[in-house]
Amino acid sequence: MGFFRREKRDNGENRITPEACSELLRAIVGNDEMTAEKALEIPAFSASVDFISDTVSMLPVKLYREDKTAHTTVEITDDKRLFLLNDEADSFMGAAACRRAQIRDMLIYGSGFVFIEQRYNGDVTALRYVEKRNISVVSNGQPIFRDFNINVGGRTYLPFNFVILARNSPDGVTGKGAVEEHKTLLSSMYSLMIYEKILTKTGGNKKGFLQSEKTLSKEAMAELKQEWKDLYANNECNMIVLNSGIKYQPSASTSVEMQLNENKRTNSEQIAQIFGLSPDLTAGKSTTEGYMAAVRTAVLPVVEKVQEALNRALLTEAEKGEYYFVLDTAELLKGDTLARYQAYEIALRNNFLQLDEVRYLEDKSPLGFDFMRLGLNDVLYDVRTKTVYTPNMNAFQRLNGNSPLTTEEERAIMELRRKTNWVKGKGGKFAGSVSNGLGGYTKMSKSEQKRISGEIMTWHPNYKSGSSHCGSYGDYFYGFKVLMPGSYNFTLKMKIAGNEDFIKRYRRRNNGFDEK
Repeated sequence: MGFFRREKRDNGENRITPEACSELLRAIVGNDEMTAEKALEIPAFSASVDFISDTVSMLPVKLYREDKTAHTTVEITDDKRLFLLNDEADSFMGAAACRRAQIRDMLIYGSGFVFIEQRYNGDVTALRYVEKRNISVVSNGQPIFRDFNINVGGRTYLPFNFVILARNSPDGVTGKGAVEEHKTLLSSMYSLMIYEKILTKTGGNKKGFLQSEKTLSKEAMAELKQEWKDLYANNECNMIVLNSGIKYQPSASTSVEMQLNENKRTNSEQIAQIFGLSPDLTAGKSTTEGYMAAVRTAVLPVVEKVQEALNRALLTEAEKGEYYFVLDTAELLKGDTLARYQAYEIALRNNFLQLDEVRYLEDKSPLGFDFMRLGLNDVLYDVRTKTVYTPNMNAFQRLNGNSPLTTEEERAIMELRRKTNWVKGKGGKFAGSVSNGLGGYTKMSKSEQKRISGEIMTWHPNYKSGSSHCGSYGDYFYGFKVLMPGSYNFTLKMKIAGNEDFIKRYRRRNNGFDEK
């Protein structure tokens, strides 16, 4: 037996075979298998796993119901599953801790499992995290119609009994973790750490050989061995005296020669890149821009996996397609006050959030301020009523239905006259005209009278009989008196453009009128 198997050469000499060299190399290098426990001792690896799992686990889970017919989304707040996902996963483990452990297993081992505890009627009562070492997955071996049994503690379950997170998975149940995919890099980094440990324990003294020009006695040999052992065993004994004829021959390079620090830095960068992170982030020196970049490249992909797993495992077949779980990533901005407030400013300015909604997101009590700020330079369109509103003109205009003033031709039907004002009489028939007091009159046909009256009745149904009013409709300004609800005597019509000063004087002179 032995490491060497020799072959006889033609000239009678022995040589070492390739098989013997392989055995010798394995014996020298030893067993260098990388495990999860070893990988987690590497600071860059552990920091990367912790950053992703901690960041995702702190995000609150929300449940929404989508009405595809009305194109609306409603948040559901009274579902039992939300309590399990945001507060207590089971009787002993918090929701954040449960999700963090599951994500760590996915990143390290390739898959993470949470058991869904249910009543006979399907109600979820608990979400119980199961350590990866207790999970055994058995496949039916089919490449297309795959099926699995999941063995835990001697019992067999099916995949739908679990919320499963899988990394680089070919089947949705099993996956490959970072330890399995990057064994060589992690092993190299771990070996450097072990080498540093040896240097620290030996005081940084490098290994070598002692050469003697003459044969040493047994006593001298024993004394020299003991002194050399003391030199490497602790840092207190840092000097020995070599007698004449003994020389020291180094057998290994120093730390500086091997550039260990540079190698460590390079390896740490590569480990961070495994997870889509920057080395500055894992070292705690990242800027806000670096943090947001890490969120996009490392955190959001995991968020998508978690959302997909929750929707697949916790929604019933009847709920799928209508309900969906979402991790609220807005919480990621809470660490950056300036960026968060700038986002709120944009939301308020564009009116897709109200002030009390922003205060709710910041956990502050509402003010009861239910108004939105509108700029006078905007034209507003109500898609429900098909109405256009111009704030700086205080003018409404409908684009369909029985609305008046929809085209320039229709607006031209009503025009300003110079002599008398036609008045609507009993039964809707015209009964002559009267002066409007401004040296002009307004003539309208029955159909146009009906359309403009319908416009006024729509926006001002509570005008009292006998009262006088004025207002802007489209591009024109009108003065009228209410004969009865739905029946009006129009005394003035003129274009707004070019007559702004006159309209202002008209309103001041007729201060009993009001504007639509």
